[in-house]
Amino acid sequence: MFIKKKTIVDVARLSGFSISTVSRVLNGNYPVKHSTKVIIQEAIDLLNFSPNILARGLIGAKTFTIGIIVPSLENLFFSELIRGIDDVLLDNNYTAFICSTNEDDLLEKKHITNLVDRKVDGIISISPNTMSTGSYYENISRSMPVIIINGEHECEDCHFVSSDQEAGAAQVLEYLIAEGHQKIAFLRGHDIYAYNIKEKIYRRILQEKGIEVDESLIARISAGNSLSTVDESKEKMLKLLKERKNITALFACNDLMAVGALNAAVQLNMKVPEDFRIIGFDNTIICSLTQPTLSSVDQSMKLLGVTSAKKIMSLINETTYLGESILETALIIRKT
Repeated sequence: MFIKKKTIVDVARLSGFSISTVSRVLNGNYPVKHSTKVIIQEAIDLLNFSPNILARGLIGAKTFTIGIIVPSLENLFFSELIRGIDDVLLDNNYTAFICSTNEDDLLEKKHITNLVDRKVDGIISISPNTMSTGSYYENISRSMPVIIINGEHECEDCHFVSSDQEAGAAQVLEYLIAEGHQKIAFLRGHDIYAYNIKEKIYRRILQEKGIEVDESLIARISAGNSLSTVDESKEKMLKLLKERKNITALFACNDLMAVGALNAAVQLNMKVPEDFRIIGFDNTIICSLTQPTLSSVDQSMKLLGVTSAKKIMSLINETTYLGESILETALIIRKT
């Protein structure tokens, strides 16, 4: 049997107060006497009334929703980061719309258009495709808060939260060179800021240390964040290690790539790290599951999410907030 859902009108009728007074209690946006609040709350409890969040949003120009744009849900880095975002949103009675782009520029723009049409209160974009930054996000940011995590800083009105990827990449190269490595391969994905900045540091540190940059040691795969990344990285490194037997170390742009490289080394019967040192980036849980365990750069994934969510709530509520937030990274050395 269909039971009609209780409305704010029912609460007003039972409590004896006007609809506007009940609305003020529900929204908490206007002072109401404590005794009045108690009576209205009793009516809400008796009716088992659940306010329509969307309707409240239309009244207050808020929908209590945040759009999250993510390149992939298969890379555990993004999953942990989203968990940090969601923890803060839940504490503020917000709901997240999570949209995976599968690292497709056109799909990224389609998701953003849909989120804008849904009138979300803000958008958090994680490692956006470089083709979508700049003017595209600039236009969106004129109508709502936009936070970009680990992305290109081309959007003047956007707000940025990043791990210090330059420092993290520099730590990797300086560590490897201090160990005596001269032939260091570099493995990256397609054209996004996170990979571009790491390659920039790779080139800079080698030059500063007087090591010639060998273009043949810079390997690129098609994407970088799906499960196929492991197999693609393995095939790329098998080919490179067979052609260039003097390679002694690898800096991989994320942990999935590092796993693929480790699988290649195992197939070639190379001893890791004695014959071939491997360092990844992100420090996801996968680093502790491989044999041997992977060295990696920790990006404080959950803290990135928490910081981003707190910043977007500050922007929505028009409270004070800091400018760009840059979080420290740390090189974690394990068995590779």
